[in-house]
Amino acid sequence: MRKQDVEARARQERIDLGVRVRKLRKERGWKQPVLSDKFWEVERSDDPSKTGPTITATTISKWERGHQGISAYYLTVIARVFGMSVDELRAVPLNEEDYEFLQHAGRSRRRPET
Repeated sequence: MRKQDVEARARQERIDLGVRVRKLRKERGWKQPVLSDKFWEVERSDDPSKTGPTITATTISKWERGHQGISAYYLTVIARVFGMSVDELRAVPLNEEDYEFLQHAGRSRRRPET
């Protein structure tokens, strides 16, 4: 596989994961600051010395738009917040409508692979 193909695949996986996070957040009726608070609750349960959220609504926005990747640690936190495994999170089905908001965020819409 060529380097450009690997990079394009990684970029698409980053976008798809962000779209999944947005879809799950929206299904629950949460705004990005609410999701940030949920992260803090999970992190604080792991480490009571935490004094405040480490993930901001701005970071969540970057994840959802595919502008920033999600670390392995936060992938596990996200899965816990939504009550699922990382594998289940990665398998959340997406459709064309889930990508529509990206047009307004300055990204072209990519059709999910079937």
